Amino acid sequence: MRQLFGCICILIVVLSFSFPPRQPAQAAPLVEYRNPAPFSKAVNPTNTIAIRLGPSLSKAAVATLEFQVVGSRSGLHPGEVVLAEDQRTVIFKPTSPFALGETVRVAIKSSDIAELDQQTWSFEVVERLVEQTDQVKRLQAELATDRTNQPQSEQPSGGNQTLRTLPFNLPPLTVTLTISNTPGYIFVSPFRWQSNYTPNRYILMVDNTGTPIYHQGGGPGNFLLDFRKVAENRLTYYDSLTFRYHVLNEHYQEVGRYQAGNGYQIDYHEFLLQPNGHAIFMIYANIPYDLSPYGGEANATLTELVLQELDTVGNVIFQWRSIEHIPVYDTSHSLLGTAPVDYIHGNAIDVDTDGNWLISSRHTDEITKINRQTGAVIWRFGGEGNQFQFLENSPRFFHQHDIRRLENGNLLLFNNWNSLPPAADAFSMAMEYQLDETRKTARLVQSFRTNPDQYGIAMGSAQRLSNGNTGVGWGSTRPLYTEFNPQGEPVFELTTAAPMVSYRAKRFEWEGEPLWPPTLVPESNGNTTTLYYSWNGATKVADYQVYTGATTATLSLQNTTPKTSFETSTLVTNSDHCFAQVRARDSQGTVLGSSPIAFLASDTCTPNRMYLPALTTE
Repeated sequence: MRQLFGCICILIVVLSFSFPPRQPAQAAPLVEYRNPAPFSKAVNPTNTIAIRLGPSLSKAAVATLEFQVVGSRSGLHPGEVVLAEDQRTVIFKPTSPFALGETVRVAIKSSDIAELDQQTWSFEVVERLVEQTDQVKRLQAELATDRTNQPQSEQPSGGNQTLRTLPFNLPPLTVTLTISNTPGYIFVSPFRWQSNYTPNRYILMVDNTGTPIYHQGGGPGNFLLDFRKVAENRLTYYDSLTFRYHVLNEHYQEVGRYQAGNGYQIDYHEFLLQPNGHAIFMIYANIPYDLSPYGGEANATLTELVLQELDTVGNVIFQWRSIEHIPVYDTSHSLLGTAPVDYIHGNAIDVDTDGNWLISSRHTDEITKINRQTGAVIWRFGGEGNQFQFLENSPRFFHQHDIRRLENGNLLLFNNWNSLPPAADAFSMAMEYQLDETRKTARLVQSFRTNPDQYGIAMGSAQRLSNGNTGVGWGSTRPLYTEFNPQGEPVFELTTAAPMVSYRAKRFEWEGEPLWPPTLVPESNGNTTTLYYSWNGATKVADYQVYTGATTATLSLQNTTPKTSFETSTLVTNSDHCFAQVRARDSQGTVLGSSPIAFLASDTCTPNRMYLPALTTE
């Protein structure tokens, strides 16, 4: 019997090790995203609360959710529960802000959604609000380190005084190389970077001769930035006076003006508009932070990078904070001093082919890929946190800008190549890397640089064009833009006068249909008048019909003049013509728009002017 008992005991022990312990049943799928994340610190007092599952949800099911949001100081917070447009993200919008320095506990109850029932977590609200850095000062600080190496001359009053239908103070642009005739227009937004004031702020679209296709003035101020085509029939730019990204349609009407959610201020470095209408952008947020473990101040102010995605009604459906993923000690920037410490300095976002995001961060010298659903870091390329092996002596990049995924799978970026301290022979270039994201290897495929080299210490852009060429914007130096063929040879170049620069310079194909009429400026000399005419932003004009007459009611066609540049001119004799009008036509002969009727102030017509009828555009 004793032997039998011993055998049974041995069998029980063996069986206990032969089978895994029983696991509790799990409700699938699990929660993939919460914001603020559990145990988050320095959360904005006006932050909303979001939680997302894998599958889609119904509004009826979401209506059964009960959020209990309790602040340790402010108490119970009532609010609104909404289901975002993605049908997966549930957002709780508190009716009042949280108290500074408090811990907030979130608890969810649901009778219909088992995955959300009994969800609980907590986060900490920022202990004190710190002043947010003025965006103009931030840009000036970024540029200041290289001003001693840049020309100090003032910008001329303008470069297009000979064109009567253009503003006199338009920044001068000059094409210095035109081997290639790539389709599309170059988009720039020149500003004066050696002061906090630009008297003639413009966003500009120019053709391959440097002639404006479209111009829009912003009046005097700090700067207009990042003028680009962001979607079909959509343009965007950032205005430092409104602190907003503005979106224009093909008629140049404003159809959107974007600001960040959750109490943040949108930043000027990046703005993406997705096919579903969602907006993606960056935020620079100052928070109190103890930098004494890294040799800095105990009561320092740290500038963290925040990324947001807004749906079409302004809900924050995704938010990512660098401080929760990228260590402060991975920066190549100084952590000393009492001024805000910009440890990461993001400057570009690209949505990868798998839907996840690529981020370029200048002060960590790295490209980071993050999971768009969870916010988790997938990999880090470059900098102190680099996870890739650079093959075949491929050079690394430093303080880069404008990361983009190419159709061939490679990564293209503008490498400012700042070194600390700056090297006497420093130069910048665009670089194309081939990555093996499984084996974590990187190989430089091609670089694009000029001869002699250019060194843009700040800003800059790189773009692969549809014909295989690569466009490079040089940021804080000149030229503004150089285009290279696939062999790396320069084939086009656009420049301007110092101290004007452009944050980015890119080429896009564009069709514009302005709602304003063509411009007609007559200049009379004795018994003749030269008619100067153009149509700002119109890209489909093939020719202009010129109509003249003794009265506004007797206009007749005098000639048809092909459009060859921004401005076209016609000389008319005034003996029988006191009024003129031009009508723009497309290649099919369809009239697209007519100018206002202009009076010709000639010797013949002027005596009768006091009896003129009201001028019309008919």
